[in-house]
Amino acid sequence: MNKITKNEILREVKHDGKTILKYRIEYPQMTETPFKTGQMSFNEFYKNKALELQKYADAEFYKTAVETYETSVKNGYPIMQYELMLSYTVTYNKMCIVSLYLDEYTFTGGAHGNTIRTAQTWNLKDGHKVSIAELFPINLNYEQKLLTEIDSQITGEMKSGKSYYFDDYKKLASDNFSSDQFSLTPQGIVIYYQQYDIAPYSSGIPTFLIDGTDIPILLPYCY
Repeated sequence: MNKITKNEILREVKHDGKTILKYRIEYPQMTETPFKTGQMSFNEFYKNKALELQKYADAEFYKTAVETYETSVKNGYPIMQYELMLSYTVTYNKMCIVSLYLDEYTFTGGAHGNTIRTAQTWNLKDGHKVSIAELFPINLNYEQKLLTEIDSQITGEMKSGKSYYFDDYKKLASDNFSSDQFSLTPQGIVIYYQQYDIAPYSSGIPTFLIDGTDIPILLPYCY
């Protein structure tokens, strides 16, 4: 098992004596692993990502928060604090393979905020990010097989009333499928879609677990 610890950048930003922006940026750092090359790539990637997001928060996001604050004061509107939060969830951590996703949440007023998810799967042997194509046999039309399974799961959820999707979800699922939007779990591979891609906001971030029963999932050898 590779040991991963949480680092955090936390700040409240004031303007005119009032807090108008809060942000919390969490990012993983690998502290123990036999795969030193991968550790270096992993740690550099997430530290740089966190620092870039902090730079954005302190500059562009802060500037927009000030503009919104001054407009609200001028027009007697309620004062809204801008928020930015980055969190991560490790979904797989065995031998040389680590998979996780990041959720970046922003709130700029209104009924609710917005979350964008990104995910990475790492082969720590050489420090490269694993592509989805590496997880399936060569010449397998994995995208079509994944879409067929996703369609089946959505149909079942709709019939049971578990979740709600847009009427043209089948076309949207195909149009918005991204080979970057996946993570590994011990149960299989999870394909996800962004908010509003195939379902309304109330459905959250749609996720679909493909357990490998019908589609063989391959993992690289670590030694």
